[in-house]
Amino acid sequence: MWFATTGGVFVWDGAKLENISVADGLCDNVVNDVLEAPDGSVWFATHHHGVCRLKDGAFTHFGPADGVEGTEAWDLFADRAGNIWFPTEHYGVYRYDGTSFRRFGEDDGLLSPAVQCTFEDRTGRIWVGGYRGLYRQDGEGFVNLTRGLPWP
Repeated sequence: MWFATTGGVFVWDGAKLENISVADGLCDNVVNDVLEAPDGSVWFATHHHGVCRLKDGAFTHFGPADGVEGTEAWDLFADRAGNIWFPTEHYGVYRYDGTSFRRFGEDDGLLSPAVQCTFEDRTGRIWVGGYRGLYRQDGEGFVNLTRGLPWP
């Protein structure tokens, strides 16, 4: 089991508890979410340094050179197809298909600068919720399902 904390992540293997931190290669000690992906890699959404992945014993930090902007990541989600989804504050939501990242933002109908949860429904549609309401993926964009509500 993996546990996200403000002191890195902890791993419980059934017998011992191990702490993994920046000293071990983790991109930030303040971890908001952990996801064990279908391929066995483990992803970390951090509060100050974005997203990183542990795969085959090595950490990879994803940043601007990889097409990922933003440092405050809250949520990680793996869809049925094996894509990894995560938001970063003020930059929208990213989808990683195993090769590259696709960002969904204002130009794609996603008007919330702070997405905090992701879900896939029975039909395979992706839903995200956050500061400015609930959005559902529609093709290669998102539709706001909470229009007319009093958002600041």
